[in-house]
Amino acid sequence: MNVDQQNQLRSSNIHPADDEISLYDLFDVLVRKKYIILGITLLVSLAAIIYSLQLTRIYNAEIYFRPPTINDIQGLNISSLAGVEQGESAGEGLDNGLGIKKILEIDPAKIYSDFLLNLQSRQLRFQVFEKVFPESGELESEKRNAFNSLNRSLVFYGAGDKKKEVVHEYLSLQGSDNEKIASYLNVLASTVNDYTVDAVLSDLEIKKGVAISNLKKQVENTLKSAQLGRHDEIERLTEQDNLQRNEILAQIEALRNKAREERMAEIARLDNGDNLRRDEIREKIEILLGQAEVRRNDKIKELEEAIEVAKQAGIIDRTSLNTSFGLDAKHQGNIEIKTEVNPQHLPLYMMGEITLNAELQSLKNRKNDEFFIPGLRDLQKQLIELEKNDVIAALKGRTNDDPYIAELPDLLQKLKLLEDNRKIAQLKNRKDDTPFLPEVRRMEKEVRMLESIKYDKQLVKAAIVDQPAFVPTSPIKPNRKKFVLKALVAGVMLGVFSAFIFSFADSYAEQKKINE
Repeated sequence: MNVDQQNQLRSSNIHPADDEISLYDLFDVLVRKKYIILGITLLVSLAAIIYSLQLTRIYNAEIYFRPPTINDIQGLNISSLAGVEQGESAGEGLDNGLGIKKILEIDPAKIYSDFLLNLQSRQLRFQVFEKVFPESGELESEKRNAFNSLNRSLVFYGAGDKKKEVVHEYLSLQGSDNEKIASYLNVLASTVNDYTVDAVLSDLEIKKGVAISNLKKQVENTLKSAQLGRHDEIERLTEQDNLQRNEILAQIEALRNKAREERMAEIARLDNGDNLRRDEIREKIEILLGQAEVRRNDKIKELEEAIEVAKQAGIIDRTSLNTSFGLDAKHQGNIEIKTEVNPQHLPLYMMGEITLNAELQSLKNRKNDEFFIPGLRDLQKQLIELEKNDVIAALKGRTNDDPYIAELPDLLQKLKLLEDNRKIAQLKNRKDDTPFLPEVRRMEKEVRMLESIKYDKQLVKAAIVDQPAFVPTSPIKPNRKKFVLKALVAGVMLGVFSAFIFSFADSYAEQKKINE
């Protein structure tokens, strides 16, 4: 029996009849099969080394965030208010029950909360994915699959995570392209920040628009109410003026009636006085006319008697006086006769029959003695003046007694003031009630202030990047040393297991030969 057969025989006796295992025999098997163990170990290790070299390197990039401060969102606060008086703080006096002041108050925690919520938006993540990984595939399905793979590697850790002991929120992304995963995280943070800021600004614009609309409606309603109040005031003042006007018109009418009655009474008084005076003058005229007629008749009688005497005396005219006194024509030239007529002493018949007849005929033919009555024309003139009394004519011809009513100018002035009521005229001519409504001016000022609000997006940060994503230089996977070490251990174990298998096979074959 050679050495190999002896060894096989010994190996066949590894398990004696009592099934006890000898550590020596096990060690002996390992020694005898050392080349198998070493070969399998080397083979597995070599395969592990080759495999680990072919594995894709996986890098991990992280970006950390922290909440913004008031200074970080100052662009959302009022940065420019056109028309705000110097020294007036932004938003002062804008709380009028519409919550306008709340529009100007921005909560950093709310913006940061929106940012974190938008950070987990698949839509935003996919948009950034298309920018950073344009070569992910031409088909939509390929892009979606690649994005889903990346999205599964994108992990968000919130503040307060006890497992990770996270102080601030951060994103972690694993991938084979270290530069792109870092770029993806940074672009994602910037995109989500812009999206959140835009959303906040849009919300603010909507709220501002609603506030402006509500303010304008309030202004419109206030102006309508003021217009109705103005119309009511006009009606009230007009009614009040009408009452006063009616009272004044009644007073004016009473004064005019009184003046008319007084004028008519004065006319009657003057007419009565004139009538009495007229009757007196007419009576005097009649008396004078009667006396003149008596005198004329007496004169006629007297002339008739004188004519009779003249006839008897032969005194035909004045020349007959010479004949009667014995003066002939030849002596007349030498005789200077001076005649002094004295009506009181010269008898009428001395005037001669012709003269007396002429005078008598004249008296008989006289139709009117008025021209020969002294003082008659004055009386007639007085009578004419009484018939044409200027005072009475003026009183009768007066069509308006207003200038002669002392109280009337004041009443007419009051009436004119009522007719030209400046307050009513101002109310009627008022085109805009705004200057008389402080609350409207205040609300319009608030509208102008809200409309002048300008937001500076560049000054707004929805989140602060506490640490941007840097390009990782060391992969987190695979760990080749660990992987090869594990493969080495596995190779040893596999070699030992193979050694026992081969040893068992050899023993089984040897035993079969012996039995044969």
